[in-house]
Order: sequence, then C-alpha cells, then structure tokens
Amino acid sequence: LDLMIAECNGSVGYYSMGTIGRLAHLLGIPAQKKLVDVLQQLGYTAMRTHLEPQAIKTNAPLPEVLEIVKQL
Repeated sequence: LDLMIAECNGSVGYYSMGTIGRLAHLLGIPAQKKLVDVLQQLGYTAMRTHLEPQAIKTNAPLPEVLEIVKQL
C-alpha cells in the first residue's frame, strides 16, 4: 500500500528493467535500486512501481535513462 501511495505523486507510465536492458543493448540489466538511486541523485523522480516488480516509474526521458544504464 505504501508503494501505491508513493506512486500517486510520481510519473505517468513505467519502464520494465528488461525493456531498458534490451533497448540499451545490454547483456544484463542493472539493479533496479541502483538505477532509481542514480536517477534521484540527478534530480529526477524515480521509484519502483506496484504494477510490475521489475519496473520503475520516472520522469526522466527514456534516452536519458538508457544513457545512465549504459554507465552503470
């Protein structure tokens, strides 16, 4: 329930970690928590989502997310 409440103030839509890894042409995907932490440090809203266990919600543009993931 806490996760759903936190999402109410978050971004619309979400990205699955598998999709992020595939679009970034990575063999593996980074830890979800690590990506969320980095996005938050860069000033974006980012959180896990209740909709899919291995997905994140963020207001960061997808191209930015992909560049960040490639550096993790």
